[in-house]
Amino acid sequence: MPDHDIDMLILDYRTLTPRQQDTVRKLVIRRAEAARGETVRNAFRALWSGLRGLAAGPWRACQTWRRQRIAEAELRSLDDRTLRDLGISRSEIVWLVRGDGHDATRRRDLAPPPTARAA
Repeated sequence: MPDHDIDMLILDYRTLTPRQQDTVRKLVIRRAEAARGETVRNAFRALWSGLRGLAAGPWRACQTWRRQRIAEAELRSLDDRTLRDLGISRSEIVWLVRGDGHDATRRRDLAPPPTARAA
């Protein structure tokens, strides 16, 4: 009997011959083993995915820190005149590299006008 021909939910086990019962029992065992294998595979996939996610956060943080250190070193290697041409002072290098890179207090002409509140 092929696996897909038997519906275990509507099968009347009592009416089967001993040989058919043995065949059905083997089929049930085969299906159970396949289901257990799939469950174990899915559990390991979920575990691996979770571990990969846990490792990704610190890895990204390390990469970001490394890029920031390289950018700081490159900016510090520039002379004061070049930094001034870029509109950066030496004291702002760390803030520019690690901060959000936008300083509304330095360039008031680029800041949006304050909005009027409705009365």
